[in-house]
Amino acid sequence: MNITKDTKIIDLALYLTKSKTLIIADSHIGHEEALNKQGILVPRFQFKELILRLEKILKKIKLNTIIINGDIKHEFGTISNQEWRHTLRLIDFLSKHCKNLFLIKGNHDKIL
Repeated sequence: MNITKDTKIIDLALYLTKSKTLIIADSHIGHEEALNKQGILVPRFQFKELILRLEKILKKIKLNTIIINGDIKHEFGTISNQEWRHTLRLIDFLSKHCKNLFLIKGNHDKIL
């Protein structure tokens, strides 16, 4: 979906065509773990689904830059083992698909 001539929404990301920049925000890795700790049992598929959706996006476009625009993880004052593992895996995955990767910390990311 085109927002402007040079800006597109592709699934869960914003793509700036002139600069070949992909912007991702609010992935909230670890949300399922937080719910499980509260006794709300939900299946843990968020990270796998996130990677699958990003793979589809990355097959369609050529990139110079990826910007993760805040709230890469879910917990506020702590970071769970799952959040660490998945955050590092996501950063590693994305860095293989671009020349530049920027992480802008959101209010959930203070501990990163």
